[in-house]
Order: sequence, then structure tokens, then C-alpha cells
Amino acid sequence: MKNCGPMILDALIKIKNEVDPTLTFRRSCREGICGSCAMNIGGRNTLACICKIEVDGKPTKIYPLPHSTCRSLSHVPFSQAIDRPEAHPCNTA
Repeated sequence: MKNCGPMILDALIKIKNEVDPTLTFRRSCREGICGSCAMNIGGRNTLACICKIEVDGKPTKIYPLPHSTCRSLSHVPFSQAIDRPEAHPCNTA
């Protein structure tokens, strides 16, 4: 994507702003700290703000986290993320 930042979150913001304003997702700090942009990207649970866009030309599949319930395509209740800190993608304990 031309004129887009290097992270998946940048691409999602660009798509929402320029292609599909109905796209919904959570974001907050953009620094990999808060975890609000957690989603399954390319089959791996990770944060969209720290996951780089692959430049191999293949499409990237993005899904909500497996344990999440969705209100829309990738919008999960924030209380669910807070209630289940063990499911946070950055929690290695």
C-alpha cells in the first residue's frame, strides 16, 4: 500500500479512512503497550501496532483473537480483554 506506515495497524487505519469507514477495530497507544489492537494476524496472535506489513505480495489474513466474541468484524468487548489478562498476546507468564 502506497503512502502507508509500515505496520498492520497503519494499513487498517488507511483502509478505514479511505476505503471502508464501517471497518471497526480497537487501538490506543500504537506502541505495543496497551494491547487494545490485539488480533490474529497471519495465524498468529499479536498486536497490529507492532506487526509489520509483509511486502511479499501475498494477502494477510486478519481475524479477531480466538477467545474473543465479536460485535463486528474485529471489534471485541474491551472488558473481555481486561477480564482475561492471561489471554493477552504479550503475556508470556
